[in-house]
Amino acid sequence: MKLYFLIASIFVSMTAVAQDQIEDAAGSAQTEVEAVVPNTRPIEEIEVISRRSFHSLRLNIGFAEEKLFSTFNELNTDDDFDIRCRKTRLGSSRIRKHDCYPAFFDDAIAEHAQDYAQGSYIFLTPNEIRVHEQGNFEKLEATMLKLAEEHESLRKDLLELSVLEQEFKVRQEACMKKPAVLLLFRRC
Repeated sequence: MKLYFLIASIFVSMTAVAQDQIEDAAGSAQTEVEAVVPNTRPIEEIEVISRRSFHSLRLNIGFAEEKLFSTFNELNTDDDFDIRCRKTRLGSSRIRKHDCYPAFFDDAIAEHAQDYAQGSYIFLTPNEIRVHEQGNFEKLEATMLKLAEEHESLRKDLLELSVLEQEFKVRQEACMKKPAVLLLFRRC
């Protein structure tokens, strides 16, 4: 009985090999014909558009900020207005946040921390330090607008970032209107 199965399996495998050889010969003949007659039909293009997830949207916003600020830093001549981006943690949690600050603001925070550590100064929050540096922030904004008017690349990067941020804001507002799962969790 085993001998019959062995002979049958050999016979089937031999016919499969022969069939492959016949198909290869037919395929090579067809490719020779295709080489002679070019295909004039245009190639179809399929475009797939889907909604980005909140995670990918946040990542794209971070990449757009990095691109915008690197372009701005190249065009800007004042080193105090260079913008530095980094990932920070919120308090003692493991949640990472993407923050970008101008150099003068980083320097002001560092100077305040040093003064506070020496005990000669009262503690100020970053928002209070921002109020003290409001004049520099206005100069930075004016410089960025001036450079955006002069350079197409910076204008394009600003537009890309604003479109992504607007999409995120609209989608987040729409998500907050939906009912929460277990009255507590949302997938935003």
